[in-house]
Amino acid sequence: MILRKSTVDKEYIDEILSIGRRHHQLGIYLYLLKKGQATLKEIHRIYNTFSGHRVTADTVKTSLRFLKAKGLVVEKDGIYTPIEVPKESLYFLFDIKRSRAGRIGAERSLIHNLYRKEDIELPSVRGINPNLRRKIQQVVETARDLVEKGDRATALDLVVHTLLPVRRTGVLWLWWGDVFIYYERKVMTAGCFHSVRFPTLAKLLKELGFTEGLMVDYILGSSRRYLRDIFGEENTYPYSRSIFYNLKKLGLVEPGPQYLLELQYLRNEILFTVEDIHGNLLQLFRREWIGNPPPPLEKEGDRKVAIALGVQHIYQPNESSYFSKFD
Repeated sequence: MILRKSTVDKEYIDEILSIGRRHHQLGIYLYLLKKGQATLKEIHRIYNTFSGHRVTADTVKTSLRFLKAKGLVVEKDGIYTPIEVPKESLYFLFDIKRSRAGRIGAERSLIHNLYRKEDIELPSVRGINPNLRRKIQQVVETARDLVEKGDRATALDLVVHTLLPVRRTGVLWLWWGDVFIYYERKVMTAGCFHSVRFPTLAKLLKELGFTEGLMVDYILGSSRRYLRDIFGEENTYPYSRSIFYNLKKLGLVEPGPQYLLELQYLRNEILFTVEDIHGNLLQLFRREWIGNPPPPLEKEGDRKVAIALGVQHIYQPNESSYFSKFD
C-alpha cells in the first residue's frame, strides 16, 4: 500500500479522507496514526465524514472492535490509541477487495494428541464426543503409518489440515516452540497470517520425527484421499477443520502471539523474519528453496511484510459453524 505522507498536513488529511471513504476501517486507523489518539466521539465524527451520512455509534464500535482484534488499536479509559506497524503489512490486514469501493490503490494495498487407550492424560478426554475422539485417533494413526512408510510430506499435510484450522489452500509456515504460524489465501484481499499456541500438537510432531522451523516443504493437498477415507466426505475440509475448533473449545489451543513477519525469496533461499509488534527481532529462519515459492511469495526476489494475528477469525461468530460437525 502506498501512503505518501506529505509535509503539508492538508494533503495528508485529504488522502486519509479519500481512503476512508472507500474503506472506513482503514481510514479510522490512518486517522488515529495522524492524530495520535482519539475518543469515540471524535472517531464517530470522522466516520460520518467517511460515510457521507450519520451512522450509529454501534457501527463505529464494531470497526474499532475489529481494529483491536487485529492488534492495530488499544483502548484505555475511552481513549483509542493506534499501534504503528509497517505500512506494507496493512495489505494483509484489510479486506480491500470486499470493501465497498473495492481495492484502494494498493501496491498489491487433540483433545490430547497422543490419545491411546492406555495413555489418557487429560480428564477432558473422557467426556469428549466419541465421534470426534474416533476421528482424532484415525488422523494420528494414519499420520504415524505414513511416516513409517517414509511419506513424511503427506503425513504433515494430513496433520496441518486436521489439527490446525488451515483451509485447503492454506500453508503452515512455521513451527516454533509451541507456536504455529500459518497463511490463509481466503482471508482478506492478500490472504492473512495467523498464529496459535498448541503445545500438544508440538509434542505429536516431535514424536512423529519432525523438527521445528520452516514447515513449507510438504506437498499441499497430498493427504486428500486419506481425509476422504477418514471423514467419508468428498469435501472434507469443513470437517477436518472442525477438529481444531472443537479442541480449541476444550481449552487445548490458545491464541498465538502477534508478530511482525518479513518473508523473502532471494538466491534460492527463503528468509522468514519474526519480530515482536514493536519491530524488535526475535528470530530469523532460513530454508534453501528451488522453484516456485509457497504463497504469498510468488517469485524470486519477492518480499512481503505482514502481521500474524493471534485469532482465527476477526468476526468471532464465524467460528460457531465449525462446532457441530461431530454432534
